[in-house]
Amino acid sequence: MSSCSSLSIDDRVKIGYGSIIGASLSIFGSIGTVILIKIRNKKQAKKLLIARKQQLSINNLNINSTTSLSSYNLNNSNIQPPSFPSSTSLLTSSSQSNNNNNNNKNSNQKTKVSHFIINLSIADLLASIFLITIKLMMIHFNNTFIKVLPSTANHSFNAMISVCTIGNGVIGFSFISTFFWTLAISMYIYQQFQSTSLINNINKNNININNNNNNINNINNINNNINTNNINNNNNNNNTNKSNKIIKIIFYFVCWVIPFILGSILVSGSKLIELDSDLPWCSIDSNIQLISFYFPLIICLVATIFYTILIRYKFSSDKLACSSSSLINLQSKIIKRLILFLIVFLICWLPNIISFFISFFTKSCKQFLWLEIISSTFLPLQGFLNFLSYLSVFKRLKLYFKNLKNKLNNKNSNNNGNNSNNGNFNGGGIFYTKGKRVNNQNSNNFYFTFSTFDFDNQNQEK
Repeated sequence: MSSCSSLSIDDRVKIGYGSIIGASLSIFGSIGTVILIKIRNKKQAKKLLIARKQQLSINNLNINSTTSLSSYNLNNSNIQPPSFPSSTSLLTSSSQSNNNNNNNKNSNQKTKVSHFIINLSIADLLASIFLITIKLMMIHFNNTFIKVLPSTANHSFNAMISVCTIGNGVIGFSFISTFFWTLAISMYIYQQFQSTSLINNINKNNININNNNNNINNINNINNNINTNNINNNNNNNNTNKSNKIIKIIFYFVCWVIPFILGSILVSGSKLIELDSDLPWCSIDSNIQLISFYFPLIICLVATIFYTILIRYKFSSDKLACSSSSLINLQSKIIKRLILFLIVFLICWLPNIISFFISFFTKSCKQFLWLEIISSTFLPLQGFLNFLSYLSVFKRLKLYFKNLKNKLNNKNSNNNGNNSNNGNFNGGGIFYTKGKRVNNQNSNNFYFTFSTFDFDNQNQEK
């Protein structure tokens, strides 16, 4: 948003075309980001479904071998087994229940990071479309651009409604929404890191199922533990779903409704100027612009930096209670991606912040025309630069995750001969601590949350 009212007509035209170029690139980038996420979400869903079916098949084979071994021991010892439900049926139903829980959890992706990025891209897309429309109307259809709507022409009101003043409001609304969604991404990632760091505290509640169980008492204990764990998982899933709905409502309100209110304030603070010139336009009162636009921008920028530092510090201090190099690498890539979002945010808006405060205190910015042009060109580029960061990171990580996938597959093949799962899909087998399996529920939450965000190995083609 140009905050300088002392520029000539030619200068405003140059700035307008700079904004149009930047916004055009941002439209391409925003649409590309949304399409990329949607395609990879579909691919990931298919691969996860296949992986769960394979995991369930392995579990059933392990259960059958455990039951056969127990029956063999009973026959050799001439002990009559007590009457109880079939262990195979109990374990199989437990596995199916857990698998269904994971399917339901994976289907509810609306509070995952990919959803936040999609909303950020939509906000960038709206801002770019509005900006191109307003700038083109200012340059080529100026009479319509400044024409006061008939319904407000006879009212004494500081901002008589016109396309120009409404344009200031809708552009402001869209940009403020991008500020809030950028902050929401960092807040949500911090919350997920915070939750995952508690994995060690609940390790003692996990169950370990061994293939070498040789008697009925062991099988009964396994069944009881799994059934109890299933009940707890169901309760946790219900609580998680309710929590996710509340989180989604809060973020939607903060990131869409509040920017709309602030955009309306910008409309009320707009006024037509230079009506006698060849290129009349409208400007927002600097005090209203400071309160309704730049204060939210600065607050979101500082808060995003703060959360990024917190996440980096937490990752460095405790490694999220995990000794797995695979998980540590995954979390490291997440932090790098978040830092990329922050860098893009700074590139797009730091020149505009500097330009605004120069004009705010000096009441003139003609001597800094170059800064105004850079500012107007860069401020709509967030959608395009985010898209480029996706592509560059994807290329760098593709080989890494392909190698990681092969290592994990080999590791899982070796572990299948020693351990049996309770049916939960473990997110690629990368959630291990020293000598213990970490809580599957929390591990899956972390893995599924960032799967699209980091283009994990589930999304790569051989």
